[in-house]
Amino acid sequence: MAYIGNSPANVGNYQLLDDISGSFNGSQTSFALASGGAAMTPAKSSQLLINISGVMQQPDDSGTNGFLVNATNIVFSSAPLAADTFWGVYLGQSVDVGTVSNDTIATAQIRDAQVTVAKMAVNSIDSDQYVDGSIDTAHVADGAITAAKIDSAVELGGPSLGTSSVIRTNAQTISENITIPSTSNGMSAGPITIADTYTVLVNGYWTII
Repeated sequence: MAYIGNSPANVGNYQLLDDISGSFNGSQTSFALASGGAAMTPAKSSQLLINISGVMQQPDDSGTNGFLVNATNIVFSSAPLAADTFWGVYLGQSVDVGTVSNDTIATAQIRDAQVTVAKMAVNSIDSDQYVDGSIDTAHVADGAITAAKIDSAVELGGPSLGTSSVIRTNAQTISENITIPSTSNGMSAGPITIADTYTVLVNGYWTII
């Protein structure tokens, strides 16, 4: 069928009611409702569109005007005549989906940019979710990288002063036990004082300049 403007949306639980005009006799007011032979039980009269001989009927749960529904029956305020025609549509009712079953919502059902931080479980994102190269220096807090986090294989320049570490520095007092292996050479800028109870064991070479 052609339409002027947009065609009706194919949505909703609309059902055409079976024709009950064959039971109209001018005295009966209550008629069983069915669609395709299956009994219908509307929750309220406003869920029905009812037309008698081209005249839309008013849904009225008080029973004063038009019609009301009583379980599976429609009850008219005045009895339709034997010559009257009938058509009706059941509009259905809102669907309560209840609790969604596990593993039924895929990414296609979630609108873009709808998942907020508040919807994420605490500690739900770990290194497995990081994309290689995604963490740059701007996202590392100042002072957040400790010596313990630096691989021991990484050779560091040590403490220094000035632009481009122009002056290398070292402490003047040793307050720990140190062993220089036989395969290593060491160098310090003096003077150097070894605090009481501490020792420097030199198996290799240590130069103080």
